[in-house]
Amino acid sequence: PTRRSSDLPYETIKSKLNKAQRKVLVFIDDIDRLDASEILGVLRLVRNSANFPYTHFVLTYDKEYVVNTLKNGGLKDPSAYMEKVINMEFPLPAFEKRILCEELEKRI
Repeated sequence: PTRRSSDLPYETIKSKLNKAQRKVLVFIDDIDRLDASEILGVLRLVRNSANFPYTHFVLTYDKEYVVNTLKNGGLKDPSAYMEKVINMEFPLPAFEKRILCEELEKRI
């Protein structure tokens, strides 16, 4: 028997997202706490899901750690690989330790 395109999981999900016309934001935090194979798994998941309509991913990580971990895990050019998956980067400055301590003291 021939399969209809509506029987395929990708097409079913795509159709439902198009009908709903609602943005789906997926937040994945702390990628820099994973090992190389886990990081690659997350990046593949994002790459394979990014073509769904109305779907956007927000990833948080320490880029230097992720690049080094992927390089040590055998990926030849981690930065180039990440550029294929991640469309936009927003580097955030680190807080000074003094500021963090002062803020913690105020709130505790």
